[in-house]
Amino acid sequence: MNANCKQSFYAHGKLLLTGEYFVLEGARALALPVRLGQWLYCYASSVPLLQWHAYDADGTQWFSCTIDPATLHILSADANGPAHRLQTILEAAIQLNPTFRTDIAHTAVHTHLEFPRQWGFGSSATLLANLARWAQVDPFALLEASFGGSGYDLATAMAESPIIFWRSPHNGSWQPHWEPASFHPPFADQLWFIYLEAKQDSRQGIARFAKLAARLDLHALIRAISRLTDHILHAEQLDAFEEYVRRHEELVAQALDLKPVQQTHFPDYDLGVIKSLGAWGGDFVLATSRQGPNETRQWFAHRGYPTCLSWQEVMQTKKI
Repeated sequence: MNANCKQSFYAHGKLLLTGEYFVLEGARALALPVRLGQWLYCYASSVPLLQWHAYDADGTQWFSCTIDPATLHILSADANGPAHRLQTILEAAIQLNPTFRTDIAHTAVHTHLEFPRQWGFGSSATLLANLARWAQVDPFALLEASFGGSGYDLATAMAESPIIFWRSPHNGSWQPHWEPASFHPPFADQLWFIYLEAKQDSRQGIARFAKLAARLDLHALIRAISRLTDHILHAEQLDAFEEYVRRHEELVAQALDLKPVQQTHFPDYDLGVIKSLGAWGGDFVLATSRQGPNETRQWFAHRGYPTCLSWQEVMQTKKI
């Protein structure tokens, strides 16, 4: 760490193994912190402004902006969307802790992703977790005051092991809950994560779910999804794990009026089963495989999906 660095913060990326969409309504979800995350470094600056530089996993700068701490006006930016999202988070953080306005003055921030931004491992959630630590505010209050969402990715960003996450109604809002989960399946070497070569906007998936939720029997579906989460968590045999995964896919597909990803993308896959993760339609999927690593990687690479990561590559949580 550079001697000029005042503070540094780290948060883990995430994968949501079960409970997608229904975690918004209280279902129990199994969430996994991945070994790749995001760093936030704060450097002292002679300029009385907040200068922001964001770097992707390959070291290239993908975003920069300058913000006036007194007004939070964006003075310059090379991309308006990220600049306005950052402005929204900073406004919320200062509302929660007014002294944070002083902290961001005379500061240059560098954020460094350890995973490619398009992978959907949680570039926004890791940023929010790091900013909450820097601002010394409740990360879930910061989430509620800025972008909203279930908060599972925020809990996962701060976790060092898999968690079961759920939330319950509380005073007209939602109260997040989570607990450590012992999830070390004996068949882990037969689990793979494949990037679909397309980033999914989770906000679009959430909006679609919200429109459909009114016609669903949410109580029954939440109970069913929660039971499947527990079954998947405790499965000792690959056959049982795959059966629970199939049921989970069928439930979500029927509720959202969508086809499971194995039908849409991999109808000829015969090495195991494939499950959508997070917002359906992009980012990563989980695949089981009864073939060796070379055969499994080749199968997906030949069909245009070269990013095929083993359980060990994704889930090796690092020591901070």
